[in-house]
Amino acid sequence: MGGIRARALKLPGTGGLSFTISQYYPEKLLWIGPRRCIVMGQSGETGVCSLLALRFGRKGIADALNAARLLGSDLEALERMPSWKARVAVAEGMINSKLAERLQSGSIGIASHIVAHELAGFGPISLIMEEVDGPLCIDVSYGSGKIAIRHPSLGACRTNMRFIDGTYLAGAVARLSNEVSAQKDNGEVDISISRTYRKGGMPEERIESASIVPGRIPAETMAQPEALAYLWMALDAGLNILVSCSKLQAPGFLSVLGRLLPDYHRNALLGSLREPIALKGFIHMEVNDARQNIDMSFDRIFCIGVDAIRAKPLFKAALAGIPIVLAACFTPANAPSILMQKPYSVDPAQVDTLEVSVTLSASGLIDSIAEYRWPSMAETPYRGDGGFDMVETCRNGAIDYGALSKSKVIRKYSKINVLSSSGAFDELRKRARHLSNRQNGIAEYRIGRLWKPARAAKA
Repeated sequence: MGGIRARALKLPGTGGLSFTISQYYPEKLLWIGPRRCIVMGQSGETGVCSLLALRFGRKGIADALNAARLLGSDLEALERMPSWKARVAVAEGMINSKLAERLQSGSIGIASHIVAHELAGFGPISLIMEEVDGPLCIDVSYGSGKIAIRHPSLGACRTNMRFIDGTYLAGAVARLSNEVSAQKDNGEVDISISRTYRKGGMPEERIESASIVPGRIPAETMAQPEALAYLWMALDAGLNILVSCSKLQAPGFLSVLGRLLPDYHRNALLGSLREPIALKGFIHMEVNDARQNIDMSFDRIFCIGVDAIRAKPLFKAALAGIPIVLAACFTPANAPSILMQKPYSVDPAQVDTLEVSVTLSASGLIDSIAEYRWPSMAETPYRGDGGFDMVETCRNGAIDYGALSKSKVIRKYSKINVLSSSGAFDELRKRARHLSNRQNGIAEYRIGRLWKPARAAKA
């Protein structure tokens, strides 16, 4: 990692931190972190994630920084620690000891915790990573230094932190990238950094990424043949699918789904990728192309991540009858309400086009699959609160055949292929056997090319 001792001597002067903290807090408090360091909630319709600056002052930060500078050669021991969480914990203990012994300061606590993240972590990025559970996407702007997060339950959230300038942001991201390359951590967080620049008089955005996420979909995913066969039938039936996963897991899992499709399908792929999905029939589109070309004659639209630019055109296409597969870090139960709020502002009638949700575990395996039931589609009784139902058809990677008796996947597939329900169940089992026999060769061929679906029953 390197540079901990140097950073102890070079931190800037605004309170001694590489980032500033404003007095911006949620009006409605919904969650408090385990260390009572970060709180989350809402202000109006906007999600808010705030560092509790009320619990320390400028003097507390200055005392903690002075204690860190007194550590000297003791900081070199942190360089050899394999995990940033362990480094932060040890650095905090060192700072607290020095405060108590040499400075006789009473400001032991959250101030030393924040300085420890500056020295041994990634500044405000690791503060958020440590406090907030679940897969996160952290968005940082090089221009303004503002930090925002996308949370699985609250959606897009503003924070009260911002980097002083791009130098400190670049340093934090470089340390994060070193952690990733050394494979020292298995947490779940995506960092998206936007550089806004001008080209031809129009502002454009370039996205860079760093991540501490196990991005490769493991071979064990193919050891879930029944769950994949169910999703295969959902794709053939033209259903709209939400994949709840981290951003770096999405390309691997979508490539698995893509191999279940015929070669002649034309699939649009929206999203910023370091390694685009290299499958025949996939057309990669940049963010700015989405608004202009999303209404082209695609057979299906795959989208990795969703933002204010892509959300409305994507669901407009779904309402027009083009099937979509959206991979986002939303939890399936909260996704509809998040998509209807700012900054996405998707129309409720368009959100109701979501039909199937897939949740991936931290290891990249299929954890659960559920189907949406919408009152607007007469699939469940109207409740008056805008609610909907979800029916779980797969739990812990295993299909619940009892729940499939009223499955919309089975019903739609049967209708399209003129099959009875028992015929659709037979098709599901045959596809599962087909995948099970070929689970070691998923990367070598297009499965959809080899499969011959059951023929419709003769009249």
